[in-house]
Parts: sequence; C-alpha cells; structure tokens
Amino acid sequence: MKKLLIFLTTASLFSSAVFGAVVSGKDEESAATRHDKIYHFEHRLLPGWVHNTEGHFFADLASGIPEPMIDAAKEVDGAEFVKSLKLKSYPAEKAYVIVFQQPAQASECYYAIIKKEAKGYSYYILERGVDLFGVGGDSFVCMWTKDLVHTNLGVREYNDLDSFIKEVIFGDSDS
Repeated sequence: MKKLLIFLTTASLFSSAVFGAVVSGKDEESAATRHDKIYHFEHRLLPGWVHNTEGHFFADLASGIPEPMIDAAKEVDGAEFVKSLKLKSYPAEKAYVIVFQQPAQASECYYAIIKKEAKGYSYYILERGVDLFGVGGDSFVCMWTKDLVHTNLGVREYNDLDSFIKEVIFGDSDS
C-alpha cells in the first residue's frame, strides 16, 4: 500500500506543481506553456515513476496505461494528448513502448521505452532535436538514470519507431 501511495502522491504533485512556476522557471503568475507540460510529463514524471515506484509502474503497464498516467496526461493538453498515447508491449524482452504524439518542437519525445533490467528498470526516449550542423540527424536517444540524471546517447538519423525499438530493445546498433 505504501508503494501505491508514493505512485499516487507523485501523480498528484504533477498537477499542482508542474503547471505553475516549477516547470517553466517562471514567476508564480506565469502559467507553464504546453511545451513545458509535455517536457515535464516525458522527462520528469515518467522516468520518476519508472525509477521510484519499485517496479509498480512497470507492473501496472501490463494492464494498459495506468490511471494516474492518464490523469497526468489530461493535464498536459486534455483528451487529445491522452488519445495520442499508445502503449506497445514486448513481454519476452520485458519492455514497453510508449508512443507520444508527434513532437511539435525540440526536446519533446517521439517515444519512450521502459525496460526491466537485471538490477532495476531503464527509461529511454527518442527526442526531437535540431540538426545544427547539417549532419543529417535531428533526433537523439537519451536515457534517465535511477538518480534521474538525463544522459544523451547521441544524435540519430531516424525518428521512426521500428529503428528505435531495434536499437534499444534488441540492441541493433546499426540503426
């Protein structure tokens, strides 16, 4: 029960803190933008649930998108954002893929992969970036560590789901 309370408390903190000054770094009277909310959902809330619920969030994914995730997604952009979320299961690989809506700007995510590892869980994202140097890649594979540190694993020339799954779930580095 204690673990479930942590999960639900995290969800309720999302709605009260994220949409004000906390996410955007703006003063209390400034509302967080839609981009701020999406970023927080994909880069803070979900990796926090993956790493800090002792496997409960991962286990809940077996039944579909958990209710606290749906509630938090509604606060990002209402029913449209919730409808855009898709969940794919890879039980043999102990992994789930969350498909997000098409990113509108850099740092928003195309997809997230949550994997059960020998010692815990991992959270990977394929994030939209900017091809500043014209090298042909405008997306990045990143991961969040157990300490909730964002690690950039490098630029990618793809932004499709199949390539992301091949690389992260199946270890195909040719992607």
